[in-house]
Amino acid sequence: MAESKSSTESEIPGLRADAHATSFDHVTSLEQFGRKWYASGVEAGKEKQLEKQENLLEEKESLLQEKGMEIERNEKEIQILKTAAVFGRDTLTYAANAMCSIRTASQNLNSRLTVDEREYIQRVAKEISSRRDECTTRIDSAAQESKKRSHETQASDGSISSKHSKNH
Repeated sequence: MAESKSSTESEIPGLRADAHATSFDHVTSLEQFGRKWYASGVEAGKEKQLEKQENLLEEKESLLQEKGMEIERNEKEIQILKTAAVFGRDTLTYAANAMCSIRTASQNLNSRLTVDEREYIQRVAKEISSRRDECTTRIDSAAQESKKRSHETQASDGSISSKHSKNH
């Protein structure tokens, strides 16, 4: 029985040394494998971050282009409204001048117009003049406000707004 005990407890010669050598080889292989994949992971992370930043940049460029187009549309709309307002003011000026001519002519025709008719013509002429003056005041006020905003925009961001203000 002593023999069986010794055969079970006995070591296989070189097993421990082979196990250590194999373990060292495995550890070395794992370290090389780990370094390789770590470097690949870092590279992939950098590429992913770069791609993310490029996408963000493209989104911002797209947004800026949309805003630029919106500004151009707004400028065109403002120009159309300004043209309409000036046309309205000019029409009121023409009407006021016509009413003044009518009033002058009516004074020459005192006998044909009643006092009420002459007063009515004068009230209409004054109302048209008042509306013309109000229209002129509002157009001038809007123009000054627009210039003020343009200067404020130039102060905060000289590149875009100064380009637009030089072109218009």
